[in-house]
Amino acid sequence: MCKVLAKWFIVKKEMIGIDARLVGGTNTGDSTYWTSLVRTLFRLGLGEDLLLFSNANPAENYPEVPESAWRVIPGGSSRWWSMVTFPLAARKAGCRAIHTQYSLSPLAPRGSLTTIHDVSFFIGPEWFRPRDRVLLRLGVGASARRAGTILTVSETSKREIETHLSAVRGKVVATPLACPDWIQKQPRDASIQSKVVTVLVQGSNWSRKNQAFAIEVFEKLSEKVQCRLLITGKRSVGLPNAEVLGYLPNDAMSGVYARADVLLFPSLHEGFGLPILEGFRTRTLVAASNRGAIPEVAGNGALLFDHFDAARWAAEIQSTLENQSKLQTLLDEGENREKSFTWEATARKTREAYDRTR
Repeated sequence: MCKVLAKWFIVKKEMIGIDARLVGGTNTGDSTYWTSLVRTLFRLGLGEDLLLFSNANPAENYPEVPESAWRVIPGGSSRWWSMVTFPLAARKAGCRAIHTQYSLSPLAPRGSLTTIHDVSFFIGPEWFRPRDRVLLRLGVGASARRAGTILTVSETSKREIETHLSAVRGKVVATPLACPDWIQKQPRDASIQSKVVTVLVQGSNWSRKNQAFAIEVFEKLSEKVQCRLLITGKRSVGLPNAEVLGYLPNDAMSGVYARADVLLFPSLHEGFGLPILEGFRTRTLVAASNRGAIPEVAGNGALLFDHFDAARWAAEIQSTLENQSKLQTLLDEGENREKSFTWEATARKTREAYDRTR
């Protein structure tokens, strides 16, 4: 009799269903968010009532996450899976709420959550194709109104969401991100000549990332000092002397930072800006714009610019690299700043949001 009752209570336990398709992915901040959040929730013992739904087997198995937490539900297009397959499967599994990213289905249990990393489609409409811009504004707006709680990744992004989607004020919670654990400081590559400045640019075809300007800064800096350029991801502009590394596995990125003296991050807008913390942890000088949440994340640890004059960026970077006192102060500030962001804090704030769905 006791075994029957125990089985009944296990089946009837209310759960939280997570859209976990990005867990274990690489090369995007969104994948870093979901992978680090899920792993930390389980590692802290905060995941007993979590079910991870995906349309395929997880890309990687993590020791913190039990196999029993996974529910693989194949079927249909990505859009159909998000809007129909997943919410119906979550309801069938007894989930009292689901947690998604941007899109939240009308079929989701009442009080469900969605993470909105930023609303750049409102802030810089020119960065999007017209059709995508319209769909994002309508779709994300509807999902935000439908959600019981909206999670976002910075106080800056919270303010921007509440500004552009005024109907959701009061239900937006900032859960700042942190540097992923696969980024670790490594000894600087001894084979690299100390007189050569190595500049790192994270490549993207998205105009918001402003890669063309980063290349312009590199070229201006090359007129003053001997430089080499590393580009990860996708190169959107031609440059014959660049070392294009392409998309790399997560565990290879620490080695890339070990080769770099400077990270150029001239983004036109960020909801957070994870590469800043990666640069801080690896003691790489970060030169960034002051757009979006970048000042909130960087604090006093980076060279921040309120303009896009490539020659002035290059001059300030050169001056800082040649001034050891200023450089070490910035690197120390950055290293300390990075330590103030933890995935444990992110997970606990997210868990508090889950508990409010009861």
